[in-house]
This record gives sequence, C-alpha cells and structure tokens, in this order.
Amino acid sequence: MRRWVEPDRRQDVAETFAAELALAGKLPPGDSLLHAWLPQPTLLFTQRDTRAPGFDAATAAATGMGYAPVVRVSGGEAVPLDIGTACVDLLLPGEALPLRAAFDALAQALVAAVAELGLTATVGRVEGAYCPGDYDIAVGGLKFAGLAQRRTQQAIAVHSFVLVQGPGRPRCLDAARIAATLQQVEAPANPACPVTSLAAAAGRLIRPEEFLQAVRLP
Repeated sequence: MRRWVEPDRRQDVAETFAAELALAGKLPPGDSLLHAWLPQPTLLFTQRDTRAPGFDAATAAATGMGYAPVVRVSGGEAVPLDIGTACVDLLLPGEALPLRAAFDALAQALVAAVAELGLTATVGRVEGAYCPGDYDIAVGGLKFAGLAQRRTQQAIAVHSFVLVQGPGRPRCLDAARIAATLQQVEAPANPACPVTSLAAAAGRLIRPEEFLQAVRLP
C-alpha cells in the first residue's frame, strides 16, 4: 500500500474524485493507494438529490452559502465540506475487496489516526447526524467523519470526509437547510446535531494537515 498526502493545496472535489477513480482503475492486482487531501468548500449532492423537487434551489442556496455544488456518484445524503474538512480516500483495483471489507479498511485507518492524536473513535451509525450511515466514525458519540464508496468493474474508491476543525452546529444548520430546500419544506430552527470535529473533541488545535499526516493503513 502506498500513501499519497497532499497537504499544501485545496483541490476541486469533482476533478479529484474523477482522477481517483481513473487512477484506481490502473492499479495492478494487489496494489492500493491511500490518498489524503484537502477539499475546496463544497456541497456534495447525490444522484438522488438531483431528482428532488428543490434541487435547483438547493444548488443555488449552496452557492450562496459559499460552497461549490457537486453531484457525487457514491451514495448517502447531501454533505457540506468546508476549510476545516479533510478527505482520506482508499483506492483499489476492481474486485480487490468486497464492499464491507473496503469500508472496514478505511474506517480502521481513520480510527488508528485518531488514536495517534490521543482520541478514541468508534465506527457505527450516529442517529440524528446529517448523512448517517453504518460507517459513521465518532468520538464520544459525536460524529466527525462519514464514508462513502464508488465501485466499477475496474476500480474501487472509498471516500471519507473528516471534520478536523470547527464546531459541528454550523455544519448541521447548513446540512438541514439544504435538505429542507431539496424537499421544498421549512428547515428546522434547531436541528439535532450529534456532530463534532477532532479539534473540538480534543480541546486543542488540530490542523487538517496534521491529521492527513497521521493517516495510514494499519
């Protein structure tokens, strides 16, 4: 397994996802690549979101909130990525690992990285968090990361979106506003927010670049 860490620039998320999938498709059998990078502020929509009645209004709202709207091909729900977010992605050749094993590999890498920062993380759905899933990663019951996966016959890309800096509440408010706009309903004034960042959980400064350097496959 190789590591590719890019801590010095913020990247276009759509371009990076496309480049990762193409790169994964060229990996030889038995090879893998862990790509750690920083995203530009982006609101990740899903293919399902594009069929929602308020999709056009939601993309306009995301732009007005300072996010570049991007439609991802992996599943989940709409997710905001900001300057306190880091991305760590596991790239594999097609059929290298079953679906859950690929998720497990990246999840355990993130748990190990968090341990290096002095925190204990758990893997499992965090009810009430935005974009909940079986591979939510939490500290003290509060979600700080989520995983998604894209698979083709030639390539596997497991994506993670990690909140490294900043409070959870503003992200929850943004996610709730976008979710409500997609469905053309009123956004809740005080949405549930079992969400945090690593720095908030640790009570100290943790830079996204510091987290990227800590991540490696066990």
